Amino acid sequence: MPKSRSEVALEFTDKTGVTLILKGNATVVASDGNHYINDTGNPGMATAGSGDVLTGMVAAFWAQWILQNAAKAASTAAVGAVWCHGRAGDIAANEFGEISMVATDIIDSIPLALR
Repeated sequence: MPKSRSEVALEFTDKTGVTLILKGNATVVASDGNHYINDTGNPGMATAGSGDVLTGMVAAFWAQWILQNAAKAASTAAVGAVWCHGRAGDIAANEFGEISMVATDIIDSIPLALR
């Protein structure tokens, strides 16, 4: 029987000790034996540059949270950034439509997602 995306992510993080973001429908974030399945985002986010936007968001969240709790900063930043990225994508889809969405539409929607 094929393994689920969550099982694959957890096995990988158990072997490597990293925090993993497995992008796709219901993005999986795995770290320290835990996994989270994101419920935000949409197919319109499968566009050039969307992953770069997510990477920047993870880095920004991590930089903010590392001062609070360095041990959990990576997983907390990943979970928060993945959710916010997906929410910004949902806002952009409502504003511009999934078919015509580009990465800058996601960027422009981040402030609304953070509210």
